[in-house]
Amino acid sequence: MEAIASESGFLLLQALSRGRLPQVAGRLAGRELRERPADEVLGRLSAAGSGGASPSLRQNAGLIALGFVREQSHPEGLLLQHVDVVDVECQDLTVSDSVLDDVEMSGADLRGASFLACRGHNLRLRDILVDGETKLELADVPVSSVASIGRYGDDGGYSLYYAPAEVASVLAEVGFPAAGTGPPIRPVDSALVDVLQRLCRVYDRTSMVTEEDDNVVRRLTQLETWPTLRDALLESEVVSEQKRPAAGNKTFLRIQFRPSDVLMGQDPAADVPVEVRRLWEILEVEAPASTA
Repeated sequence: MEAIASESGFLLLQALSRGRLPQVAGRLAGRELRERPADEVLGRLSAAGSGGASPSLRQNAGLIALGFVREQSHPEGLLLQHVDVVDVECQDLTVSDSVLDDVEMSGADLRGASFLACRGHNLRLRDILVDGETKLELADVPVSSVASIGRYGDDGGYSLYYAPAEVASVLAEVGFPAAGTGPPIRPVDSALVDVLQRLCRVYDRTSMVTEEDDNVVRRLTQLETWPTLRDALLESEVVSEQKRPAAGNKTFLRIQFRPSDVLMGQDPAADVPVEVRRLWEILEVEAPASTA
């Protein structure tokens, strides 16, 4: 931790650029640095992660920053900037009246964690894990900034949600301010959206599916909405057709984007690839929601 204590920004950049640090490094760094002023420690880590820093550097800076915050007796009034919190255990962490600016949380375990009266700017959340004890009072952060969220129930069961309406529902449970109004969603037939959600859960496990096998996809193809959905997926180039001689020359449907991004596209404000946006535009025309 001499690099953080040093006045040399070059030494800090060197230390943070030496490959991905293990979880234990963040905890050890936090203990060593806990007596130092928060503005100094977090400020230097934020500076290191700014200006087009590499993903691994930002992740290492985020790991150490969270380790430091954990060691504070009452972490409040903090400014966390230009770092990424990736696959970091944040269970039972409590932070109050703080700002997260240009921060990405991906795969962060937030079970039992509390962000109270906090604000976020350019805060991006993906595959975060929450439970009934989690509190995410993150003002100024739209629902569209949350790509996916996993929730643990009281019985230990786990579900992962991608669709904007489902994500908003889980966020409302954990006190996310923007969830109160619900996300604006494209008016597409609910039965078709349900089929797309089920298909995306299959794509979570594999990038290629075939309509010919006796499995979940085969059952989806027998539903009334399947032809419309299939045509839209191909026309938008969200999926492509591929034949595989080794599999008996079957035709496979290969997804080109993350399933979470595909479902996020139902929110018109979501930052998704142009192909995903085109998919939902087609579905709005070909399978509009019922107005009855």
